Amino acid sequence: ELRAQAMVEGALVLTGQGVNNGLPFQMWRSVLRRLVLSTPLDDFNLGILKEVVPKLEELLGREIPDVPSVTGRAGLRRLATTITDMFREQRRPIVLLLEDLHWEEEGLVILESLVANLADISLLIVSTYRNEERPDLPEKFDGMQTIELDRLTDSEIRALSVSILGQQV
Repeated sequence: ELRAQAMVEGALVLTGQGVNNGLPFQMWRSVLRRLVLSTPLDDFNLGILKEVVPKLEELLGREIPDVPSVTGRAGLRRLATTITDMFREQRRPIVLLLEDLHWEEEGLVILESLVANLADISLLIVSTYRNEERPDLPEKFDGMQTIELDRLTDSEIRALSVSILGQQV
């Protein structure tokens, strides 16, 4: 519902999902593929993204030169800065829906960078995570509002199933 309402209101809606034992930055791959298409980027920034966005050259229909490799924390910062700048370049409001943050590690650095720059970006971030997997996760993001939802009980699951599927005969 949030996604549909945001689209009706003219927002750019981006979705990503963390995956258990997924590739590095898995959550950001679909987000970045969409942003690359709506952001003017030079070869250097595209070279940074090429490491993370599969088939980027195919997507853009051209060759992208390699950039000097930067590893460790400096490499993460360079990538996070590039992505944050891409969000800044967008001309319409953005709704970023991220699921299963508890499975992300490196990708959280990007989210931290976005959160730190929210004053400069018209961006709403809505994310989910399992607090039993990562109870410390909200502490990483100053100023974020957390709404804790309990798991549905068996009777609530039955009621939800009936409301979706109808009463079984």
